[in-house]
Amino acid sequence: MAIAALAAIMGACGSDEPKPSINDDDVVHVKEEADRTVLIGTEDGKVYNMKDGSVYSPLTGCEWVNNMAMHGEDYYVAGYGSTLGGFYWHNGEPVSLDVAIHETYDIARSYDHVYVLADAGEVGYGVYRDGTLVAQTSEAQLSALAVYADKFYAVGSKRETVPALFTNNGVVELSNGGYPTVATSIDLVANSQNVTHYIAGYHSQTVDGVALRIPCLWRNGTLSTLPLNFTDSEKNRNTYRSGMANDVAHSGQIIYTVGYRTDGHNRRATVWITSTSDDDQVRTYWQADGNVEAQAVRVLVYGSDIYVMTLEHNLDTDAWCTRVWMNHTLKGTVNGIIGNAFVVI
Repeated sequence: MAIAALAAIMGACGSDEPKPSINDDDVVHVKEEADRTVLIGTEDGKVYNMKDGSVYSPLTGCEWVNNMAMHGEDYYVAGYGSTLGGFYWHNGEPVSLDVAIHETYDIARSYDHVYVLADAGEVGYGVYRDGTLVAQTSEAQLSALAVYADKFYAVGSKRETVPALFTNNGVVELSNGGYPTVATSIDLVANSQNVTHYIAGYHSQTVDGVALRIPCLWRNGTLSTLPLNFTDSEKNRNTYRSGMANDVAHSGQIIYTVGYRTDGHNRRATVWITSTSDDDQVRTYWQADGNVEAQAVRVLVYGSDIYVMTLEHNLDTDAWCTRVWMNHTLKGTVNGIIGNAFVVI
């Protein structure tokens, strides 16, 4: 997998499905590249086609998209709509949950069921299956969801300092390494014996009154810090160096974690690769051009291909663009908008 080339191209250019083994109840046919369509959900509550930047489908009543999932040719959206209450969207059409909640944060499809992670109002956060509340908690703030069979896994934090994993069995605290820590994303590896979970996130340190974020990865609850690998010249700038892990996905024995690193200037889109078959060896790549603010926000595995979504901000023009890369190839750019999620159909 040419992730090094991916990073090089990202530098030169100025974060469910598709995870077929997890959220599908049957084998998903993986299309040839030429037949694939990349859809992105954005802060303006729309779904765009990356091929030409056109609006693929309006989302009735949606004001922003939080996350997306797919199953076959169908796509599902979690988001917010102030005039709707508790809704998710299936192929662009709103589907109501059973109470008037405020927002849906993440969504997954498993064994013909649709699971939604949502704000459940006074009871805290809830997991809904086919529109009906099946679990709730007020112990943690949650933002990401994964499902295998009839078991769900949601991550976030307790009191904004302790990372938390919410499952059918309740809330479990994850190791925080002694620092305030937040879990941001989760991916699952399942077999007939067990389910392994990979969780991305960050912990916060305060140095001379400045809060720094350090990217982290949990593998079945064991915390490791992702390397920032700054050059000597960057270290000598005497600026604050930090980073963040936004999303995680796996392919075989490789874990892909994406986010950013910064030496106190612009953020640089980053892809970390962890090999589970080589003593958890981690390799780091980052965007070479620091003149543009950029970070990787989502990663998806589709067959043997790795897709990464980046946000880039031109400080001179104050303009945003959203880009999706497959391996070492730029698949498309949508200018002027901020993407929050994407799927491949």
